[in-house]
Amino acid sequence: RDSEDFVNLQAAIDEANNGDTIKFIADKNISYSVTIPNNKSLTFDMNGHTLVMTKTITVNGSLNVVDLGSGAVKGSIRNNNGTVFNNTGTLSIENVTVKGSNGVNNSGVLNVTNNVIGASNQAIINSGKFTIEDANINGSNYAIYDSSINESTISDSVITSGAAAVYVYNTGKVTVNDCTMTGYLYNNNSNGKLNINGGTHKGYLVNKGIS
Repeated sequence: RDSEDFVNLQAAIDEANNGDTIKFIADKNISYSVTIPNNKSLTFDMNGHTLVMTKTITVNGSLNVVDLGSGAVKGSIRNNNGTVFNNTGTLSIENVTVKGSNGVNNSGVLNVTNNVIGASNQAIINSGKFTIEDANINGSNYAIYDSSINESTISDSVITSGAAAVYVYNTGKVTVNDCTMTGYLYNNNSNGKLNINGGTHKGYLVNKGIS
């Protein structure tokens, strides 16, 4: 389904069947919130185009955001006024740029591969579980803020912040493998885990928890 077949992106979502792909054939600017309901599993193919939001995309079901276009320019989703994604279900982002005041507020399952998440505040705010691979994550205040009790992994990625590159607040475990990191690394919980394996780091490390 092409999003331009519908006046409203939410209408395209509501009409789509499980497993459908909504393919963008032009850049879009929308000023309303968008929700993937908990009984839907969909794909957004950005197809080299940009979606500019003023409100949040909420994922209660499953959403796969990809760019399957053949062009050199890959798609993006932007929200300079707030959070781009609020995920309580399963959100996968691959080969797409996400930029906003906050990138992803995740309390479900988040998979990030080969893409950029940039934020003027916090790039990823996690109380669920995430897997990040071959990505560029940057946030002015926090690149990754983890308040979960789950295990999450970051691999082969660039993580940059003017403050905290990775901040572990709760009893979860975050493992960082072979990443390039700028900003401080902080585990603020005596029962939390922040494991750093390989890679490079510019900044200080505070680990109050279990290594």
